[in-house]
Amino acid sequence: MLDDTGPDADRLRELSRALEHIGDYPQAARAQSLLLSLQDTAWDRASEAYVLARLERGKGDLAAAERALERERAAVGADGTTPDATVRQWHRRGLGRVITEQHLELTLAAVEAGDAELARTTMTHGRRLLDTIGKEPAKALAGLSTRAKWAVAGLPPPRA
Repeated sequence: MLDDTGPDADRLRELSRALEHIGDYPQAARAQSLLLSLQDTAWDRASEAYVLARLERGKGDLAAAERALERERAAVGADGTTPDATVRQWHRRGLGRVITEQHLELTLAAVEAGDAELARTTMTHGRRLLDTIGKEPAKALAGLSTRAKWAVAGLPPPRA
C-alpha cells in the first residue's frame, strides 16, 4: 500500500499513523519521511519532523531520530537559520513544547542505549529549547526535563 501511495500527503499521514498504531515503526517512519518531503511551510516541516523523530526513536534508530530533530530545529530557525513566517511564534505554541519534548525523550533513549555523546548533544539542544519556549510549556515538561538532566549527569565523563 505504501509503495502505491505516491505523493498524496493525506494518505501518507494516514498510513504513517496507522502503521505506528500497529507497531510497525520502520514502515511508519518510511511513510512519515515521504510525508515530510512534501511539506511546503516551515510549520508543516517542523510538525512532521517531530513525528518522524518519534517514529525513528520508536524503531530504535537514534541517529535517524537526531537527524529528524535537526530538521525540526532548522524548520523553526532554532539552529540560527531564518525560517518562513509560518513559524514566527513557534516557541509560544504547542509546537515548541513537542519539539522540546522530543529532544528530552531522545536524550533519555540515548542514555539508555549507552550513547553518551548523543545524549549530551541532544540535552544541550533541549536546554536551549527549554530556555526558548514559553514558561507554561516548559513547566509542563519539568518532570521529563529533570529526568533527562539527571540521566545525563549520571553518565561517565567524556573522554579527552
